Amino acid sequence: MPYSLMDYYSYRRTLSKKFIIQHIWWLGYSFYSGFIIFLMYYGCMGNYGVMGLDGQNQDLYSFGVLTIMTFVIQHHIIVFMKVRSWTLSYTFWFIVACVQLPIVFLGAENMSRSQITGAMTGFFWISGYYWMLMIVTIVLLVLPIAI
Repeated sequence: MPYSLMDYYSYRRTLSKKFIIQHIWWLGYSFYSGFIIFLMYYGCMGNYGVMGLDGQNQDLYSFGVLTIMTFVIQHHIIVFMKVRSWTLSYTFWFIVACVQLPIVFLGAENMSRSQITGAMTGFFWISGYYWMLMIVTIVLLVLPIAI
């Protein structure tokens, strides 16, 4: 045989320990992310949540928009950090993926017969609290992976 059985067992034991440690780390990170998103929910829904010019908040709609934008931007940042061999093709598709988020939200906002037409312009894009909440959440979610 080209390898000894003792070396194989040693390699497998090391690989298993590494896998278990990584699994536990990602499990802990998942609970951490869930806790941060839970806090973000109360940031959106509380008395000082995301409010429009008329003093109204959008209830679950504001939380949904904030959650989707936060997770998509977080995903793009993690992909940017983890890809080591950037090629022209990777760069092109990464830019296309990043540009899709604003296009999708602008398309959803400008649909003709929607109950939420113009809601993002009046509630989110002009609110400093919304942007602060999103940026702080993204930083808190990406920071454990970046370290």
